[in-house]
Amino acid sequence: MQNISPLLKRAVDCPNFVHVLQLLNSSHLYACGSYAFNPQQVFIDTESLSVVHQDGAKGRCPFSPMDRSSALTIDGELFTATSTTFRGTEPQISRYFSNNGRPDVNLDTTVHLLNGF
Repeated sequence: MQNISPLLKRAVDCPNFVHVLQLLNSSHLYACGSYAFNPQQVFIDTESLSVVHQDGAKGRCPFSPMDRSSALTIDGELFTATSTTFRGTEPQISRYFSNNGRPDVNLDTTVHLLNGF
């Protein structure tokens, strides 16, 4: 709770809310949470359930526990649809952990086209 932003009004929104929990492959589980409005991701060894790596995850899950998001893992690649700003005003669709030398991609400037459907 020490990491909470001074802009927040409700302490109840500060704990970590897990938004994404996906099996990446046979040995790693991926989790992403709001972490008091400072999104964090963690990679977990599936055999020991121990944390392998943890760092920031802006764009992979929302800042707020109230914002919605979606995630899907296909062949070890993570596809997400979430907001990328503190206020949740900028939606983004992304691919992370891309295979075969492909770059990770973000579709954020033309997402407004999807709002019409």
